[in-house]
Amino acid sequence: MKLTKEDFIEINKLNLQSVIVNEVENLRKKRGLSKTDIADALNVKSSFVTQLFQGSKFFNLDHLARLKYAFNLRVDMKFSQLEERKFEEDEFEFATGYEMVGEIPSVTDNWEDYGGFYPLKQA
Repeated sequence: MKLTKEDFIEINKLNLQSVIVNEVENLRKKRGLSKTDIADALNVKSSFVTQLFQGSKFFNLDHLARLKYAFNLRVDMKFSQLEERKFEEDEFEFATGYEMVGEIPSVTDNWEDYGGFYPLKQA
């Protein structure tokens, strides 16, 4: 199976979600908060917070704004240009069950030169 550009975008979305979940979990542990405390801050049910932490639901900007307000947080975010498109192989395999084979094109390469796909094999 070959993954498309949209598959890679989905992988990146999952990676971003895991960063947010890790930050919220660190906040929760550091401040001795329960998942109910997080749910109250987000104005959602505790079961929804469980789904957020399990990855079946995603944090959105409203959730982040509510956390920021409720816990007096500063949220730092920075975009920076990559010289090349790189994926951490172990994270990629974990997220997809596939292993990359062959060269990964840089961001300046034309995606269509690769037929819109990267070569993969089952991990």
